[in-house]
Amino acid sequence: MGRERWFQPRRSGHAWEQEGLDHIRQRMPKAESYRAWATFQFTGPSGRVNECDLLIAVPGGVYLLEPKGHPGRVVNHGDTWQFHHDRVRTLKNPLHLTDLKAKELKEQPARAARGMKEDPRRVPFIKLAVFLHAPGLVSDLDEFQQTGVYGRDGGGMGLPGIWDELLGLPPERESWRITPQTSALLEELMKRGAHGRGAALVGRPVFRGSAGTGRGTGGRVGCTAARVRRVRRLGHARRGPRLL
Repeated sequence: MGRERWFQPRRSGHAWEQEGLDHIRQRMPKAESYRAWATFQFTGPSGRVNECDLLIAVPGGVYLLEPKGHPGRVVNHGDTWQFHHDRVRTLKNPLHLTDLKAKELKEQPARAARGMKEDPRRVPFIKLAVFLHAPGLVSDLDEFQQTGVYGRDGGGMGLPGIWDELLGLPPERESWRITPQTSALLEELMKRGAHGRGAALVGRPVFRGSAGTGRGTGGRVGCTAARVRRVRRLGHARRGPRLL
């Protein structure tokens, strides 16, 4: 059996979020080129503190995933989504926020690569996906809003399965394959990004909002400079161990 390549300092404080992560973890082989980093946050070049649920490297690419555990039926009006269950939960298409996070996240390993005298162009492109993982969810998203959105494998949700139809597929082109060497380099860059000067890749705090807030919002990206300083001061005491 291969070594563990799923890096998660602690289980999520939200059961619904951890259940979605477990769905993917159970399917991820303990082999090259698979690696994943779950529930971490980092400070981007803009000074924003970004919360990330899952960054995963598979032979077909590197993906930043945004899991959402809202049950019921999801419809959209433009880029506004509504989840109808015991009540209506409304949020903007999470892909927009995930795109912002991915652009800032790419700078972390790229900066670490330059510090190692590695070509930053070796850092893989980060693709995006939203994972709607509530059991029994029915998707009525239109064809435009469904782009980049995946559901549970074998769930009959009206969405392609996250593993069977995305993460488990081979690359579109052989030249885009994430090789064992590239995946191992990414692991080293993430380590250096976590511990290097100026970076802040750390385990995400379990006190991030309430379960209701965590499900109902797209996640907070920005914060004040004072908040950033406070997070840095309290990082070790409250967030626990760093990512890797």
